[in-house]
Amino acid sequence: MQAWMRARQSVFRLLPVLVALMPAGVPACSRGEPHVEGAIPIALERVALVVQESVPAAPISSENDEFGFARAADLVFDGDRMLVLENGNDRIVRLDEQFRPEAYFGREGAGPGELRGAMSLAVWQDLYAVSEGTNARVSIFRSDGAFVRSLAVPHGFTEVQWGPDGSLFVCSYDDRNYFLRGDTAGPWRPFAERPWDLYPEEFRAMFRPIIHGDVQFVVAGTGAVHVYDEMLGSLVEYSPTGQRVAVRRLPQRILDGLIEQDALVLGDFGGDTRRARPGITDLSVTDDGRLFLLFPNVGAIGLLVDPRTNRAQAIKWPAEADQRYGGFGGVIRNGLFFRHSSDDVRIFKLIPE
Repeated sequence: MQAWMRARQSVFRLLPVLVALMPAGVPACSRGEPHVEGAIPIALERVALVVQESVPAAPISSENDEFGFARAADLVFDGDRMLVLENGNDRIVRLDEQFRPEAYFGREGAGPGELRGAMSLAVWQDLYAVSEGTNARVSIFRSDGAFVRSLAVPHGFTEVQWGPDGSLFVCSYDDRNYFLRGDTAGPWRPFAERPWDLYPEEFRAMFRPIIHGDVQFVVAGTGAVHVYDEMLGSLVEYSPTGQRVAVRRLPQRILDGLIEQDALVLGDFGGDTRRARPGITDLSVTDDGRLFLLFPNVGAIGLLVDPRTNRAQAIKWPAEADQRYGGFGGVIRNGLFFRHSSDDVRIFKLIPE
């Protein structure tokens, strides 16, 4: 499982993210750089949270057996029911309040109601939206499993999110904006232009800068859109109309750790460790309005950032944590941490260090 997780992360690290276009002597990110003009520093609180495994003690699977999920790609909630997107089976698995499978939506294919390369799942009211990397579209289902429609997405993408008004957001590879925004009737329009004025001059001077990779973002209940930008090591906030509101830079100690972790992954796959960047694996919003950044290593889970106070609390594994606890996705809900790997879902309590 850890090997698969590292391979997944390396796909995004080793895609042409400046590597093919940036001069050889220019690192994608280095410690203490770049200086982000006007960024709000996020202060790290002294007391961290440590996870403690909760109930059920056994990991949650798609068939309630020992075989686990077939490459779980995403985890979200619809009310009190957990939804897990299975990339290997190209379907949505919905579990009841006791985490037992109660419904399955979708099947492998390219036709109506079929999924191929399922990557991201989002819920709004009674609608489920699934991003399909292979089919290059978003497919929408009702919560009873009925297929609604599919929306083609240009340029390729990974993440999909709903806005509180029913608008849809997908990450954009159009070379200029973070996202495309539309609704169930279309069309897609550019949304949230990247902060080009804050990027290093070498990057801005390139003839045709292309940014590929996994764009981690979340839409809050207020309609504000938060995106994590690896180039800046910062959270960038946009208004519901797409105007940049704030840039919040992560604590340097956190960024240094993320860069070191990415360098290890790049080294494992023969990449240039000088191009290591402070990547994260997931970004979500908690039920109390904080942003949860999930990290790609086992030693530290992630960071809880309150955009109202610009303060953050670190979340850590205990020193004796089993390596199988690592994963690449998860959410915090009602004080519990729901972590998914490719194989299963585990639930943990959060307690003060």
